[in-house]
Amino acid sequence: MDILTGITAGISSTTSVLKLVSSIKELSDDSKVNTIMIEVQNNIIDLQQKLLDTQQSANRVLEERSTLKRDLEEEVNKNCLLQNYLLVEPRSGIFLYQYQPIEGDDTPVHYACPNCFGGKVISILQSPETESKRISCPKCEFSYDSRTKEEVEEDDRRFNQMVSDSQTLRF
Repeated sequence: MDILTGITAGISSTTSVLKLVSSIKELSDDSKVNTIMIEVQNNIIDLQQKLLDTQQSANRVLEERSTLKRDLEEEVNKNCLLQNYLLVEPRSGIFLYQYQPIEGDDTPVHYACPNCFGGKVISILQSPETESKRISCPKCEFSYDSRTKEEVEEDDRRFNQMVSDSQTLRF
């Protein structure tokens, strides 16, 4: 039962009780008075049940309101956190979300996973090894080689030199 229906039913039951009580004044027969009193008591019980149902409906509405308010606050807080991240392109075609600290914030600059960020989840990209330049997302396994273009070119040059040297040694 919704709240408005409960209130309407309560008013109707109260009106019925009042009519029955006012009709008792005019009766002189005890059996008729007893019958009307039983009917009044039944109407009062019915009224109490309707009031209880209405109160339960009101409590459900208050719980839903509380849940919606909490969910809204969580969403607002999450959106505030997400606003501290800026989409950056550290290398051509690679996009990450970089944390932009606000004044007074001592959180270090870091990158958030672009896959998780799309779902409004902040998952900080981390390196499994101290010296590794590869960072990955602990939630979705997104991975990114964080070496600069120059570092990649230098590593490729060294690798090619090693291959060339090893081929020279064989012959």
